[in-house]
Amino acid sequence: MRKIQEILSSFIDATQDIESLEDYYHRSKNTLISYKLDVEKSFALGKKIADILDGLLRITKAEDRNRRINDINKTFVYKKLRFRDICEIVPFEKDNQSSISFLINSKLENYERFDPLKAKKKYDQIDKYTYIMIESVLSHIIVSFEAFLTSIYRILLLSNPQKYLEGQTIFLATLFDNNLNEVVNDRLESEVAAKLYNSLETVKIIAEKEKISLDSYSSLIAYFKELYYRRNAYVHTKGRVNKDYLTKVDRSFTKNLQLNDELICDDVYLKHSICVLNQIVFSITYELLKKEKISSNRISVLINYYFGKLCSGDYQLTKFAFLKLSTSDNMEFSDKLICRINYLISAKQMNEIELVKEELGKLDVSAAVPRFKIAKECLSDNFETVLQMLNETYPDSFDARALKEWPLFISFRETEYYSIFVASHQADFAIQTLDDYQSEIEDLLLEESLEDQYYEAGDSNHK
Repeated sequence: MRKIQEILSSFIDATQDIESLEDYYHRSKNTLISYKLDVEKSFALGKKIADILDGLLRITKAEDRNRRINDINKTFVYKKLRFRDICEIVPFEKDNQSSISFLINSKLENYERFDPLKAKKKYDQIDKYTYIMIESVLSHIIVSFEAFLTSIYRILLLSNPQKYLEGQTIFLATLFDNNLNEVVNDRLESEVAAKLYNSLETVKIIAEKEKISLDSYSSLIAYFKELYYRRNAYVHTKGRVNKDYLTKVDRSFTKNLQLNDELICDDVYLKHSICVLNQIVFSITYELLKKEKISSNRISVLINYYFGKLCSGDYQLTKFAFLKLSTSDNMEFSDKLICRINYLISAKQMNEIELVKEELGKLDVSAAVPRFKIAKECLSDNFETVLQMLNETYPDSFDARALKEWPLFISFRETEYYSIFVASHQADFAIQTLDDYQSEIEDLLLEESLEDQYYEAGDSNHK
């Protein structure tokens, strides 16, 4: 049982780290957006002048440049101000001059906002800050995964060293220099440290040693591999495609790319990458727990965590997790049905209407308790029926808190039927509650630890 506890603890640590990363990215992105708006407000005119000057430098002949200056001077840049009212350009004397001499009119109000040099510096800072943020997020995704994988590998290695160290030898001289325990511990730690530097290969080793199949996660692993080498490109080649990326990443990602092309990391890519990290952490945890044939109450740690993510609107992640959980052989029928419903809630909120209709057509709740029948009607948008069934089964089916908070009732809460029901139970709906999810997890782990101690004592007494 301790092995299961440690795997769950590693999962909790990893998900908390990922949530911190999500918060960091959200805050950094908003700070950057705010800074960009401030720069654009203060230096947009300077940037406009800088772009005009850069355009001049692209013209090679002095005669053509001076002709272009005459045209530029006549153009209006800001309100009734022509370019010549803001900036005076010294004419060119030679072809291919690499610099421009100019003078900003210091008599203008707030004339610094027209300064192209200050504007370019500020806009360059935006680009640099953006690059630093992207590199930081990509790097921390890899670091978080490696920390999780190292923890898992250590747990599995210590639970069965022979399986992971099969065929390895220890020199006799080493035993003379140190005691046996030190030698063994050093070997174990060295083995764990060695696997830290090739996390993708370590995943394969774990799958092989634990006899778990990761075939259904092949697209997920391929994406994570792409992410891994994209991070390396940001660290080593400033976000440009390098040879490693072209040769080691799946062709589906590289077919339209060439050496030195820019690798775009926009908001959509970064959010999806964090989601993929969460998915792969879940996948490894789930497959290891499934192999241990654990009971429903222990896998409830996963169910409760992803229900929290469902409530916070992380539908891409919860759709993935609840689909897997709903097929687990180790869970009771009611728990599997809850997971299936949560999977459908996720799909519905992602506007995958046809998928939801198809799944609901196959979902048999005829022998289930009323709450599951209500859930199916709610997912089918039969809200009048939902109100009727709630009136007959409340609060045994769903209490006020569930109706207020569970994402199942998002659409129902927008209807007149919900308002009618709330009006009939105003006192219940006025009550507020606060849960400590972390305490709930810690209580479960403590309960498992006490169970272990009980069984160990029982075995000892039996002997």
